[in-house]
Amino acid sequence: MTKQLAPSRLLAAKVVYAALKALKANGGELPSREVASAVEKSVTLDDWAKERYENRIL
Repeated sequence: MTKQLAPSRLLAAKVVYAALKALKANGGELPSREVASAVEKSVTLDDWAKERYENRIL
């Protein structure tokens, strides 16, 4: 029997995948702002993720 991933781990996997995909598309190098922008464009956040994200201090 397989365990389901916690919402935070699932979101982390999506974010890391999107970041690596953006880096690959740009020859392996990209300023962090552009990586963050690419992740925001490609990862759809659900209500849970938005709530957690908005409450974080970056």
